[in-house]
Amino acid sequence: MCVTNRQLELNPDFITYIKKHFEVKRVLDLSVYEKENRFIEGTRSIILDHKSKKAYACISLRTDQVLFIIACELSGYQPISFNATIPSGK
Repeated sequence: MCVTNRQLELNPDFITYIKKHFEVKRVLDLSVYEKENRFIEGTRSIILDHKSKKAYACISLRTDQVLFIIACELSGYQPISFNATIPSGK
């Protein structure tokens, strides 16, 4: 994850716990790209429309466009990405 304190949230014990208590069909782990300072955060970064199988994301430091496309392809979602700015141009 992009922000250091969020990187601490990646806890293998939590993943093991989830697998033990829920039916997990697949884990998609793209954390290897963090070494390249490329990130994809699902929480608040990607909106999934499960019914239409479309995923929406604003490309940013938290959401790398290539990783977004890879995640969508692996998950069977159609990626729809966009860029956004505030009036100052940021």
